Amino acid sequence: MPSVAYSTTTPCSTPLPAIWSPPRRTSTVGPRPSPPDGQPVALGLHVIGDARLCTNPLYGRGCSTGVWHAHLLAEAIAQHPTDLHAQADALAESTRVNLYPWYQALVRTDRDARRVAGRILAGNDDDADDPAAAMRAIFREGLLPALRLDAHVTRAFFRNFNLLTAPDALLTDPDVMARVLAVYQDREQRPPEPVLGPRRAALLAILAP
Repeated sequence: MPSVAYSTTTPCSTPLPAIWSPPRRTSTVGPRPSPPDGQPVALGLHVIGDARLCTNPLYGRGCSTGVWHAHLLAEAIAQHPTDLHAQADALAESTRVNLYPWYQALVRTDRDARRVAGRILAGNDDDADDPAAAMRAIFREGLLPALRLDAHVTRAFFRNFNLLTAPDALLTDPDVMARVLAVYQDREQRPPEPVLGPRRAALLAILAP
């Protein structure tokens, strides 16, 4: 490609022989460096970022939670500058309160997405008997349209998306949910939502006729 030729010619750079991708795209939680009794083993060693809580990169939350975790570590050190044990305890507690709820929420989202994908791959695209189907319908036909129609909902959504509120803040805010449900109840009076792309079977037919 001419546009990047300057960066791929020797001696400017050496192209890699292969492209490596992450082997797993799952959410994982790393251990706190402590034995079963909860006491830290290596005082002064603080595990943060993806080494402590790694979420599915699909969500794009790794940098946000990593920077947040570094801030929590700085706070723990500032609060206990000479007490390494207290630093470890403070960081563990702030991680549990601030970051672990996001990890749990994204694990639940992944689990739901896998269940839906499994049903589709099995040829069953009808989610009438799925207990989470109602919430997905409210998301599609309530929340998404409300983001275009209601500035209050939009602000609340982006505050949540940027980790400024708790993971369940939208669902537990009665004003936001009342606005979302009002849009959902009006779904029959609106034109159908535009189709954003083909269904899986149609896409496969297009790609591999």
